[in-house]
Amino acid sequence: MAQLVVTAGQAALKGVQHVGPAVARLAADTAVDALFRTRKDGPRLAEIEVQTSTDGAPMARVWGRARITGQVIWAARFAEHFEDTGGGKGGPTQRDYHYTLSFAVGLCEGEISGIGRIWANGSLLDQSLYPVRVHAGGEDQAPDALIQALEGETAPAFRGTAYVVMEDWPLEVFGHRIPNLSFEIFRQAGTGGLERQVPGVNLIPGTGEFAYSDSVVMRVFGEGEEVAENVHNGRGLPDFMAALDDLERDLPNCRSVQLVVAWFGDDLRCGQCTIRPCVETADKATRPTDWSVAGLERTPGRTRSARRRSAARSPATPPA
Repeated sequence: MAQLVVTAGQAALKGVQHVGPAVARLAADTAVDALFRTRKDGPRLAEIEVQTSTDGAPMARVWGRARITGQVIWAARFAEHFEDTGGGKGGPTQRDYHYTLSFAVGLCEGEISGIGRIWANGSLLDQSLYPVRVHAGGEDQAPDALIQALEGETAPAFRGTAYVVMEDWPLEVFGHRIPNLSFEIFRQAGTGGLERQVPGVNLIPGTGEFAYSDSVVMRVFGEGEEVAENVHNGRGLPDFMAALDDLERDLPNCRSVQLVVAWFGDDLRCGQCTIRPCVETADKATRPTDWSVAGLERTPGRTRSARRRSAARSPATPPA
């Protein structure tokens, strides 16, 4: 070990022969210290930049639907997390740091019905990965639980102001700063509008193999390659559940929903036509469930194209 230390010191001094003794000594100490170091630290942050907020700036007032940016009205200190890797066979471990931040963004004055899409730095945000807690802005709303836990009895409730709270947002994908956020805001005009007079609706379209599924269904193309079959919204929810959330937000007095289910016929002649459920393709693999209706499974003869070919081969009705 002594020979190893001397060799490391000599190697460090090769490139510093023409500098002062203090610099040479520092280089040698650094090289020797590296032999005994059991952990290497990755880059760390001293502070996080917060998007601009202006004290006393006017607050928007929204009717109908609008896209607004809002302002950061509260932020906690960022939280530092670390992960150790390596360290096998006596080697040093690598400690990498990542950061999360909790903050609140004020949206507009008055009570809103809810929010829709969210954009971060101009790109649509997947709300299933970045959860958002909405406070509608009522005059009697209570402080957010996270803000109250951190601020104690002095936690503001922001009554009369609609705002959202982002808790423990990972910041790596946003350049270790709060992204520029904009929100789609919904607010009904008054209390006696048409939205509050609708007691029931029909829910369409009724086509689609998993259109009414209340859980996410993935289509599997191969090993590690899959796409959601029934998620086409920015919230990461099944389309059926997202539609019900929108219905509850936009038609608060609706108490009846009729599901429209479309099946398929194989002939234009009513007397010859048989109606049954069909699938889009026969070779589709899905998880965690596959398509089935009343015990009927996915088969090549149950595709829509197969039904159309069957109808084309049907003999014509002889003239009377």
